Amino acid sequence: MSNSEPDTKLAVEEHKVGSDAEAPHPHKVLKGYSVEGGALSNACSGGVEVDKAGIRRTGGVWSTLFLVITAVIGSGVLSLPYSLAMLGWVAGIVSLLVFAWITLYTSQLLADCHIVDGERTRSYIEQVGKIMGRKHLIIIAWVQQVNLVLTALAYSITATYAMVNVANSVCEANGTTEARCFNAFWKWALIHGGMQFFFSYIPDMDSSIWPCVLGAFCSFLYSFIALGRALDEISETNTVYGTVSGISGLSSSEKAFGVMNSLGAIQFAFNFSMILPEIQDTIKDGLKGGPIKAMRRTVNISVALMTGFYLAVAVSGYLAYGNDVAGNILDSFATPRWLVDMANIAVIIHLLPAYQVWSQPFFFIESNQASWWGKRGRKVPKLLSGWYFRAWFRPLYVAIITFLTVCVPFFSYIIGFAGALGFWPATVYYPIEMWIKMYQPSKNMRFWLEALNIFCLVSSIVALIGAVQLIVVAWGDFCFFCDA
Repeated sequence: MSNSEPDTKLAVEEHKVGSDAEAPHPHKVLKGYSVEGGALSNACSGGVEVDKAGIRRTGGVWSTLFLVITAVIGSGVLSLPYSLAMLGWVAGIVSLLVFAWITLYTSQLLADCHIVDGERTRSYIEQVGKIMGRKHLIIIAWVQQVNLVLTALAYSITATYAMVNVANSVCEANGTTEARCFNAFWKWALIHGGMQFFFSYIPDMDSSIWPCVLGAFCSFLYSFIALGRALDEISETNTVYGTVSGISGLSSSEKAFGVMNSLGAIQFAFNFSMILPEIQDTIKDGLKGGPIKAMRRTVNISVALMTGFYLAVAVSGYLAYGNDVAGNILDSFATPRWLVDMANIAVIIHLLPAYQVWSQPFFFIESNQASWWGKRGRKVPKLLSGWYFRAWFRPLYVAIITFLTVCVPFFSYIIGFAGALGFWPATVYYPIEMWIKMYQPSKNMRFWLEALNIFCLVSSIVALIGAVQLIVVAWGDFCFFCDA
């Protein structure tokens, strides 16, 4: 068993199944599951029985890997060179590696909690509710929905800026004057919102696999372009930049808040646990080891790929452009024009489905509210049922995100804010607390898990303070609906 994997075997063996009187908690074991090789596997046939509700699941390790990569490798990787510049070589690289390990470890804990009382959970909210109770269900519901909206907002801002960059490039190539160039941010935000209006009618995540495959390809494409262009810049100038202390020339408060926000940006880059249970729910039945072992493999591969990409892009970007690196690495170079345009188009193509991957869990409201009416023995109002509800609810959601995109188009700061707000509760606190409640580990292991909890809470609070301060300051010079 690797050090990065939770000690599931020890925890389960210490609490064998006994009588009801002996059971300190109803979720202390996963019914029908045993432990082999440090990972959970099905003790019967290698998979969970077909869902009684007839839920269709077609995914596997590779499809879930595409979903994770599409959802995560996006806005986060583009802002990392600037975060590294703000933190400096030592603090920046250490922070990135620390949060990568934390994400890997706690995501494995979360994957282990997928099956509760022999039944698969379909969402993060359902998982928390079944294990932790109604009070925590309400808390995480608010946290998740707010974070989903913030992530969709960050992706909307990023995609819109990419569209503006392409528009500027076309205008320059054709000699169009600034006054006649169709490059206003708010106009492209509306166009992006219109595109998402149609994409929002994708029924569920299983229906969005192929767009996500294309999105994952594009995420690798622009990451490689950013990496290659940075390395080419180093080769051309035969010079490398970067310092141990990071960006200088700032006041003490500006530096402090910048460092705080950069921690949030790094947290955002690894913040995919919020949709992990929904992605795990797409894994088909009958796989060897069941959906838990399959999801662990997805987590291991995806975090390894993410960390490798993040380090490569962040380090090469900072080496090439030093403390002058832009908040979005693609804005740091302007030539060759065709390559810059290709990178920005890849960003747009990638973030179209990524926006929807992060929005699909929010759309669970459609089925949840129908269940709410049913439990109370009432007929669901026509406007709140089926396609009637979807027809107005999803466009309204897209319209709100688009409006916020126009109002707060602060790329780096929104990313830091979203990362700081969602990382601790969703990526750290609930995976740890649910795993403790299900597996009841030894006192020593519980102590270290809680210490990790506290460390991440403090770092998230610090990052949140920095992001809020920077957003407030940026708003002071902001012009709504300006054409430039």
